Amino acid sequence: MNVNRIPLERACGVDEKRPVPYAVDSFNMGVFVETFAELVEMRDAPVVVADHNGIISGVNRCFEETFNWSEERLIGNLLTDIMPERFRDSHSMGMSRFLTTESRTLPEHALDLDVLCGDGTIVKSRHTIVADKTDGIWRFAGKIEPLKTDG
Repeated sequence: MNVNRIPLERACGVDEKRPVPYAVDSFNMGVFVETFAELVEMRDAPVVVADHNGIISGVNRCFEETFNWSEERLIGNLLTDIMPERFRDSHSMGMSRFLTTESRTLPEHALDLDVLCGDGTIVKSRHTIVADKTDGIWRFAGKIEPLKTDG
């Protein structure tokens, strides 16, 4: 699949003329809250964006470099591709539940979870996730920062 690199904020529908509002029920999981637009525009932290079907619509260069994935391998594929297999079913069930109820069941703080890297290694990372509902459609942005390991 040949993907032309375009700015993540454009790929994810962020329009400078129309700022993206806070989600109706955003996942406020950090010490401070980033809006969907702020996450999408981030350059210094790994960010992945997916639609309501769990299809990846954007990653930033920092994500590519940190987790050894290329944009070409991820865009249009399932978000679960970057998750170890043991998390995939529970993630899919949680997404379905959220889209049905529009009610969050995750704790209100960042989550420490594993990320499956493009080379097959697994990295423990802190996930801060923000949801946005625009024109009746949910989309999700996640800042995923590797945790320092002892040793």
